Amino acid sequence: MSALVLPRRRLDSRPDDLVWDDGRLMIKQSFAELFDGHSLTSFSSLMNQPELASAKAARKDRLTYRFELSTPAGVRVFYLKWHGRAPWKDYVKPWLQGKTAIVGAWNEWQAMHHFEAAGVSSMKPVAYGEHHAESFVIIEGLEGYTKLSDLLKRHPASAFYQPAIWELVDSLAVLTARMHGANLHHQDYYLGHVMVKSCYENCLLGTAPITRSPDLRIIDLGRAQKQNHLARRWIVKDLAQLDYSGRDCPQEWRSQFWETYCRSRNEADETGLRKAVESKAVRIASHSRKHKI
Repeated sequence: MSALVLPRRRLDSRPDDLVWDDGRLMIKQSFAELFDGHSLTSFSSLMNQPELASAKAARKDRLTYRFELSTPAGVRVFYLKWHGRAPWKDYVKPWLQGKTAIVGAWNEWQAMHHFEAAGVSSMKPVAYGEHHAESFVIIEGLEGYTKLSDLLKRHPASAFYQPAIWELVDSLAVLTARMHGANLHHQDYYLGHVMVKSCYENCLLGTAPITRSPDLRIIDLGRAQKQNHLARRWIVKDLAQLDYSGRDCPQEWRSQFWETYCRSRNEADETGLRKAVESKAVRIASHSRKHKI
């Protein structure tokens, strides 16, 4: 059975967007001079540049590439997240569940702007391209950051300087509360999709003073959405995914996160929400075991 073709859309640009290549490419004005200087002004030139290096292959129709562009101030790193033809199941499954199919790179491009407008730290959108069944989004690389999941795996909990870990937990809770308070939800909200400035690891180990709150960024917004009113089920899903991915963390850290999140959100039904999250986390764990994820 053949795959569906991404519907052609007229690119709705924002005031700081430039539309190039007869509507196939949209780029943020602040990056236009840099990309123009490297002759990267069309969909094909970006897809066919020799500097593209494979960084991740989630599926054969979803590939991530890394490339660098030189500037007078040094090298800047970018990631191109490419989407090919979406298979039928990506349309049929959501339809059977009464949901809208999320295919292509357009949703992530929109989501990054929603997060940016809401003041929720995430990735910096650079460009969006679309041609026939293909689309991509380009983001600026978060150099000098590490996945929160990787940082926590590198050291036993006993190695962390307690004031620094409480600062980290509180910052994650406040960031999560800000996301939900802006009617945004991630749908893939695991510790691996939160980045932290690498230098904060020294604060956690007590080898550097805590001079500021940790710099956290939420990444991989491919399924993230903005709602007019964020239903409780989306909040539960995000929190359960985070709870599941932090299942090996000490209970004190998880309790601290919960208290700070509920306080930041002025949550009236803390007990009910927590029970719903714990129940959902159990189902996620069961699903993960069954599918060996």
